[in-house]
Amino acid sequence: MEVFPLHAARPTHGLTGYESAINQLYAPMVIEPEVPGAHYEWSVTGQRCGMLGMSAIFANGEIRARVAEATDHPPAREIILTFVERGCFEFIQAGRHTVCPANSVVLMDVGVPLDAYQQGLLEILSFRLPEIFLRQRIAGLSGLLTRAQSAHQGAAAILRDLMHSSWRESAHLGPDEGQVLPGMFASLIDAAFTQGKPALENDSHMASIHRRLQTVIEAEAHNPFLSPALIAARLGISVSYLFTVARRYGKSVRESVIERRLEGCRSLLIDPSWARRSITEIAFHWGFQDSSHFSRRFRERFGESPRAYRVLNTSRGYRDAHGEAG
Repeated sequence: MEVFPLHAARPTHGLTGYESAINQLYAPMVIEPEVPGAHYEWSVTGQRCGMLGMSAIFANGEIRARVAEATDHPPAREIILTFVERGCFEFIQAGRHTVCPANSVVLMDVGVPLDAYQQGLLEILSFRLPEIFLRQRIAGLSGLLTRAQSAHQGAAAILRDLMHSSWRESAHLGPDEGQVLPGMFASLIDAAFTQGKPALENDSHMASIHRRLQTVIEAEAHNPFLSPALIAARLGISVSYLFTVARRYGKSVRESVIERRLEGCRSLLIDPSWARRSITEIAFHWGFQDSSHFSRRFRERFGESPRAYRVLNTSRGYRDAHGEAG
């Protein structure tokens, strides 16, 4: 059995070395920062036991990783089994978007194009097995790819434990012992992803993110510098996934923010305690930075200008309070 550290466990800074290490482990990838010039730290260690490749990765920062083209030599293609120790990452492949939270396992084919995203701290343990080996032992392998499975219990939890123990004991395995591991992994992958409970529901995860998105907007709508990047950071997800969640619920992040601000302005326009404040003051209080833009959006939303709305509803409120006919 061969054991070789790719890098020391002490974190290294920058993306150039990280991209090189990932390319050695998985496939030719292009890795770019989500925010140019942002800080990124990482460490990668790897080892091999016969046909089974193993790697442990620590990374902290915001990146996008892309496999742009399919592998030229399918017989050499590998399937990646990953367990997420801490953090979360997401990827899009063949039109399917998968979120991989902490304590989940996922199967990926890095021999075909994909886009992956990470924001914040991430620790993963990955095992690589030849695709042809798994296809010979698992019926319908293609249907199990790009699916994140909870590893809290059942066969997936046993698979998680096998990954941990294989990594820990790899240096103590003889050649014959090492040859047994791939078959054990294939059997547990089949049990965990085919016969186990359904994979993590992305819809449920998206619903949770969307609720938290609305909470952030409610709390930060007054902030004139509120942006998708700031919201994504608060939620611990990438900007791209934030946009995906927003599209899933039919309204862009920008439109959700503007709508909340408009509702806030409408409320203050007829609030007696704000009667002596100008319309521009009210607009700026709710995060608008341009009064003409505010007026245009207000008219589009409520059918009349802020001034007309204020006059009409203030008069109506006075008549209602004093019982006068309209």
